[in-house]
Amino acid sequence: MRIPILLIGCLVAAAVVVACLAPATARAEMMVYLKLDGDTTNSSAYGSLYDGTLVEEDDGLDPAWVTGQVDQALDTNNLHVDDLRDYVEIPYKLPNAGTIMLWHFTECYNYNPLVDNSGSVPAYAANDYEIWAQGNGNVYAKAQHNKATGFDLDNIDGRDKWHHYTMTWEKKTDTTGRVDLYIDGKWRNGLDVDGIAGDGLWRDAGDYVYLGGGNHGNRPGDGLFDEVRIFNTVLTEAEIGSFIPEPCTLLLLVTGALLGIVARRRGR
Repeated sequence: MRIPILLIGCLVAAAVVVACLAPATARAEMMVYLKLDGDTTNSSAYGSLYDGTLVEEDDGLDPAWVTGQVDQALDTNNLHVDDLRDYVEIPYKLPNAGTIMLWHFTECYNYNPLVDNSGSVPAYAANDYEIWAQGNGNVYAKAQHNKATGFDLDNIDGRDKWHHYTMTWEKKTDTTGRVDLYIDGKWRNGLDVDGIAGDGLWRDAGDYVYLGGGNHGNRPGDGLFDEVRIFNTVLTEAEIGSFIPEPCTLLLLVTGALLGIVARRRGR
């Protein structure tokens, strides 16, 4: 009976590993995955099409690769009072519905853009499709300039530490939509979007996504960036939560191995 017991243990472990590695539904595609382990290479199935570029402006401080939440992370080393900055530029135009998630060691000040986009017309479009932190410890997300949803980090583990941030958005009609903010895999706040600034129409994103405040209509963004993922659809809370903690694979493989050892000993 040794072989069947071992086989069952291995199959259970393998099934859990597969579930962890494929958290999104079949309709969702991960378009961008920047591990930020010493470079800005895109590790999704789309490869170099969406590779990031580390843009270094002469701000007096160089970006650095440091210990991250998972392996390495990028420290932008930006001075938030200066217009010059270092940031990552990703050549991906966000769709009308999607998900952005990342690990970030958040330094809160007024204000610290973690994610923004290249929109610039009208001028306040620089504030579309953005995640940012405030000095009061709140983190906000918005898909359209004047419609933000936020959450106070002091209600959970607090500021100045690693958190996992996710923004989802969906355009419903030409004038309405929805944006939601998840922190550490849990839904924290959301907003039905209408009454959009300007002509009231939902604006498309620009051609680029930035990490670290790449849009010069915003201030530079600081902190440590790690494990950035962009999906082409809205993920559920369960799908988002499956990335927390990360990575899960090693623990599950070890668990599977231990189950196998226990089963083998019982079978003797």
